[in-house]
Amino acid sequence: MKRKSTPVGIAARVLLPLVSLVALFLVGELVARTLGGVRYGGWGDPASIRLVSSQFQLNTQGLRDYEIPVEKSAGETRVLCLGDSFTWGQMVELDETYAKCLERDLRASMPGRKLTVINSGRLGWNTADEYEWFLREGVRYEPDVVVVGFCLNDAEEDHYALARLLPENLEKKFAWSYFYFFLKYRVHLLKVKLGITPGYTEYILSLYSRESFAWKKAKRALRMIAETAQERGAHVLVAVFPIVSDWETYPFTPVHEDVMAFCESRAIPALDLLDAFRTSPLPWEELRVGPADRHPSAEGHRIIADGIAGAIRPMLAP
Repeated sequence: MKRKSTPVGIAARVLLPLVSLVALFLVGELVARTLGGVRYGGWGDPASIRLVSSQFQLNTQGLRDYEIPVEKSAGETRVLCLGDSFTWGQMVELDETYAKCLERDLRASMPGRKLTVINSGRLGWNTADEYEWFLREGVRYEPDVVVVGFCLNDAEEDHYALARLLPENLEKKFAWSYFYFFLKYRVHLLKVKLGITPGYTEYILSLYSRESFAWKKAKRALRMIAETAQERGAHVLVAVFPIVSDWETYPFTPVHEDVMAFCESRAIPALDLLDAFRTSPLPWEELRVGPADRHPSAEGHRIIADGIAGAIRPMLAP
């Protein structure tokens, strides 16, 4: 005779898989947080952005820099660095960012000059965002030189994002979870491998197609930054950053050429840092902050600072 299911038995059969799933998720969460399973903040996921941004402090003006008065002091020379997370300095210390390395270089090579380099980079910004901030806030700092740190994904409107695993409203409830982001990232890699989703290389290259409205918008922003700076008597330098990866198979050289050609056509001084990275004695793996994060490491920021310093010293000559 078949035994009847009791309410306790039914509850146990329902709750046991649920409790097991919760326990598995919590173990995954612990592992992700302990081993650094979420370190890449460039795709806009709340957990990864929080992990990256919480490691750094902002000054009272909202910049990742030391306290710098908005009002310029007498005899002071200022360099303002615009940019995204490459300029911000994702996963490196403030003093390791190229802005602060540049500041030390300029002070050492120009003793007696009061020199300040201001880091106004922000996570996730594109060139249009940088122009809007420069027009609204940046000009108030009265820079003598404006350095536009141009990352190859700056010609975008929407971020290259991981597809949701859950409906949007439900996913928001997992914004605290590093493990959920880890799962999203792994599912994304599988979809790229299967050809379901375009990979990051294809995404970047698509931004610079002739039909790309985003690239047209970025070019306009570069032109407007240059014109706004020049109207105020400031010099401009566009510094084009490589996406740090294996230089032997680097796919983005044509993009560098497009950006440099545009700057030349508009008489905007520009510096392509690709060769400086390629010729570094350090292996490319040491020039970025991690295996899954292509942002420049402290050594990469040092290369950027050296290149920019050489380009702008003539601009600052008496």
